[in-house]
Amino acid sequence: MNLKDIICDFEYADRLAELGISRESLFGFCNDKRSVSFAHKPHVSLNSYTVAELGEMLASEHIDNYLYCDLFTEKEEHFYSCGYEGTVVCRDKKEANARAKLLIWLIENDHVNVEELNK
Repeated sequence: MNLKDIICDFEYADRLAELGISRESLFGFCNDKRSVSFAHKPHVSLNSYTVAELGEMLASEHIDNYLYCDLFTEKEEHFYSCGYEGTVVCRDKKEANARAKLLIWLIENDHVNVEELNK
């Protein structure tokens, strides 16, 4: 598996930062916005969250409903579906992107507290 398969894309990492997510990540984007590096290196400019890190932020302790992630096939391509029962479901070819989209939606709609997520 390629590293880029388990981290969210730049556009979602950037939006999470704009929304106030500052939690440390194991990986980050370099200044050129295309390459990924370990976050402890000084040239990293933006955290790029992994599937697991996003899962921690989407944990039920932060949100009252039950999270589910399920791989399904649509139009002969694999997609990940990520959502909470009774709310929104986000889809993407990458699980990290689906989780990031869900987290962005939850923040934008005041379903999670950003300060709590940054702890």
